[in-house]
Amino acid sequence: MIRVCPSRTENLSLAVPDVSVLIASHRSQYLTYALNSVWQQDLPIGSIQVLVNYCEDPANFHVAWNSLARIATGRYLCILGDDDTLEPHYVKHCVEALDAPGAAIAHTNVRGAHRNAAHQVTYKGVYYPPSSVTLNEMTEGNKIWQSSVVRKSAWDRVGGYDMSLEYVHDWDFWLRVLK
Repeated sequence: MIRVCPSRTENLSLAVPDVSVLIASHRSQYLTYALNSVWQQDLPIGSIQVLVNYCEDPANFHVAWNSLARIATGRYLCILGDDDTLEPHYVKHCVEALDAPGAAIAHTNVRGAHRNAAHQVTYKGVYYPPSSVTLNEMTEGNKIWQSSVVRKSAWDRVGGYDMSLEYVHDWDFWLRVLK
């Protein structure tokens, strides 16, 4: 089941940091922003694992995320692109959503952003609006942004990203988790 992160924070049952953030990167100009957004989370992060200068082909980032997930110790995995940033409550809201019985993946909406040469951010609107997503809806198209939070047990159960695929690794992964 995929759950949407709540807009308000209730009592969080997670008492200790239990989230591993996985970042595959080849663009150092963006990595600082991604890392800063992780450090600004209001829920303590257990570990941040970064594989830098892995490969310039985004399709190969999934190899890096698989490698990082194998050594991750958190109960939850936050997959983060090096050019993505998280809002300060993102991880906390996703962990709250994953505390629900049967929930395996949590995601929120995504705002498109562009950084100019001076690194000023311009937001371009909301993509992937938050909603509960069913297996049927996911077969029509990918409704979940890759930078989501997933239970490590769900990751391990399906074996992470299928590297035999040339594209759509994340979409295939979400579908296998939902089955």
